[in-house]
Amino acid sequence: MKMKAIFMSAIIASSINLFAQENSEVDELQKKIDALKKEVTELEQRAANIKTAETDKNAEAKETAKEEDITKVDTTKEESKLKKISLDQLPISFNGYLRTGFGKNGKGGDQDAFKLPDTISKYRLGNEEETYMELGLDHPLLPNNGGIYADMHWMLSYYENRSDSPLLEDIDNDFDLIQAWAQVYNLFESMPDAKLWVGKRFYDRQGVHMNDLWYLDMTGTGIGISDIQLGNGNLWVALIGDSEDYFYDPDSDSPDELNLDVRWREIKIGQNKLMLWANLSRVDDGDYLTNLDNDNDGNPDIISMDKAYGYGFGAVFEHPLKNSGKWVNSLLYGKGSSSDLSTYGLNLVDIAATVPDQSDVEDSIENADRIRFISNYIHESGNQFSFESLLMWDWHDQGYDGASGDAERNMLSAGIRPIYQFTDYFALQCELGLDYIDKNRTSVSGDGGYLAKFTIAPTIRLAKGQFSRPELRLFFTYANWSDDLEGEVGNISHNDDTHGISVGVQLETWW
Repeated sequence: MKMKAIFMSAIIASSINLFAQENSEVDELQKKIDALKKEVTELEQRAANIKTAETDKNAEAKETAKEEDITKVDTTKEESKLKKISLDQLPISFNGYLRTGFGKNGKGGDQDAFKLPDTISKYRLGNEEETYMELGLDHPLLPNNGGIYADMHWMLSYYENRSDSPLLEDIDNDFDLIQAWAQVYNLFESMPDAKLWVGKRFYDRQGVHMNDLWYLDMTGTGIGISDIQLGNGNLWVALIGDSEDYFYDPDSDSPDELNLDVRWREIKIGQNKLMLWANLSRVDDGDYLTNLDNDNDGNPDIISMDKAYGYGFGAVFEHPLKNSGKWVNSLLYGKGSSSDLSTYGLNLVDIAATVPDQSDVEDSIENADRIRFISNYIHESGNQFSFESLLMWDWHDQGYDGASGDAERNMLSAGIRPIYQFTDYFALQCELGLDYIDKNRTSVSGDGGYLAKFTIAPTIRLAKGQFSRPELRLFFTYANWSDDLEGEVGNISHNDDTHGISVGVQLETWW
């Protein structure tokens, strides 16, 4: 037993020593493993740092590329925007007007226009014997300098006379530059809607289509500013220094007539619009050439005159109707050199031919007066039927006695033009107009009278509406006038008549 105990103790001791020796090796091995783990951790940290750096670098590269793409997109958008402004908002446009045709009077001669003497208009359907054309080009410029931009406006006209009238036989068939002007936008920061213009232009003309009357017309060459916000309307101011009156100054380049024109436009009164107008004018002094030869020396007479002045004022009231119709009422007054209510109505030749003392020419101009009332009604039903009507009164004191010994005359006018559209392309229209004057200052007798004109015109047109164009018309016109006006209406072919007929075709269009 004792030996067995000693043997077991030896085995246990040996096992303990062996375990201790193996445990020491394990500890040493653990230390190596820990060192390797630490080294691996450091390597992983370094790898992570490198990866982070590469990630940041890639992110920066991507951001840079993104910014470049955004810049590229923005640039593309801006270029697209400029192209859109150029092509969509500011288009180059070609526009114009044309009327032409062919007609005969009831006696087989060329068509006559039936118009009372000493009046300012005539009813035009089936009553126009000329070819007239306007060709316009509007050319905008791209914005620059902080949004400032300009557009250009050009227009040529062509007139061809086909009348038998000896009064028109010397009129040339020729082209004329009737508009050439530029307008600048966004020039004034404090007035963002204001526009500055310079050149020769049709200036805010007020007119009636059915008798081709521009009853307030300051067409000419000048400078002006428009669309200045003032209250609930806008202000237009212009200095127009060119005139197309029937005289000119051979000794100087100064304008014949100067007009300061002021308008407060589109004043809102409910749904209505009101325009208030005021004008100051001056005719220059100088030596003026006429087409007279009173001394029979073979040379045109030249008359001398001092400056003449004038002023005018008035109002235009527009009431809107359904389907783009409207009712416009205008009341205007002009005095002196503004009594023509235009830049081309004064006729110095007539004055010089009538006034015995040339020193009274400027007084005759300054003594002139005019009152004009216009009521123009345009009905658009939105379907087959439409019409335009007119009531007009024009009282004029020309400031000197005419051939009849009278300075004053009254003109009254009433007319209507209805249109009925039977199909998409065929319509029938007619026009009835009545003009009356109490005196004819151009004749020795001075007798006044009336002119009644009726026209019926089967018409080919492409759309409904009073002012739908183009129109191709076949017309028949009958006119009748007072016995006292025999020889005063219808040109030389109707010298002994008090009635007349015209038949023909006419094309009228605008675009």
